[in-house]
Amino acid sequence: QFGTPRGTVWPHLQLAQGKLLKDVFRPGDVFFNTGDLLVCDDQGFLRFHDRTGDTFRWKGENVATTEVAEVFEALDFLQEVNVYGVTVPGHEGRAGMAALVLRPPHALDLMQLYTHVSENLPPYARPRFLRLQESLATTETFKQQKVRMANE
Repeated sequence: QFGTPRGTVWPHLQLAQGKLLKDVFRPGDVFFNTGDLLVCDDQGFLRFHDRTGDTFRWKGENVATTEVAEVFEALDFLQEVNVYGVTVPGHEGRAGMAALVLRPPHALDLMQLYTHVSENLPPYARPRFLRLQESLATTETFKQQKVRMANE
């Protein structure tokens, strides 16, 4: 207990309770959901593949948000980009949304953006929504907050 009064729950442990998955493979087991996607290769080794918040499915296709963001970041008028999937009522999967922070003193050039995205991304990976931001929120470990933004 490390000097903590009996019965006290540390705040970070309370937050972690939502990440615990119970009875996954058999009754009584408990797993901690890190949000990381691992792939098991043909030799039985596990390797990091992606994060669960960093992909979404749209029009029957998987979309990697980091790949879409890299296309956007190639534009000189964009300083920062956060891509994530959002639900659209009446549609299956998640549509892409790109939160954009402009690089001062540039303005948003929608024609250049449209041309660049159309030439570099397949139709299913092109974000359907743009969100202009003054800045992008990050976690304590400096990861972009995709889930919170998608919920907004």
